[in-house]
Amino acid sequence: MSDVEWRVAYTSVIGTSHEKTGLPCQDAGCCRVVSDPEGWHVLLAVACDGAGSATRSLDGATLTVGRFLREFSEAISHSGLDGITKEFVEDWLSGVRSEIRDRADSHDLSPREFACTILGAVIGHHKAAFFQIGDGAIVVSNRAEPDDYGWIFWPQHGEFANQTNFITQDNALEVLEFELDRSFYLWRR
Repeated sequence: MSDVEWRVAYTSVIGTSHEKTGLPCQDAGCCRVVSDPEGWHVLLAVACDGAGSATRSLDGATLTVGRFLREFSEAISHSGLDGITKEFVEDWLSGVRSEIRDRADSHDLSPREFACTILGAVIGHHKAAFFQIGDGAIVVSNRAEPDDYGWIFWPQHGEFANQTNFITQDNALEVLEFELDRSFYLWRR
């Protein structure tokens, strides 16, 4: 079995408005390689951007990333990429939202104070699943032309152009975008 050796890079920078107001960076993200039941490597990648207007958005982003890594790792190790369906992501998101509500209640806060966006990718050797809520973008190279890039999802906006969607909003499951790419194929240069 030939497999892919992953190389990943992740960075996050504090925004200029945060620098001016003394707020910390409120982003969280991580990549992890896990094995499916057949021993193939699967890349898990997640990025959450905490809402600058929310007092606990870093907590929301950190909680979301942690649950993604834990629960998606477990799903891959048991079922491989076949277990990553839109229904799985919706159930996972409902669990994250419930934990955020419980945490908010225990601090006498609104769940909105834990608001963050999410970009998720689960990439195997012949298939990939992507999902998003918010104004980020998932960009991949074209399978036929590796130096040609395109997006899986375009950044979302809310009711107005300068707004976006967050996992804590009431219609989060409705704005969740999910794409299962069965034609995804990893190549080596």
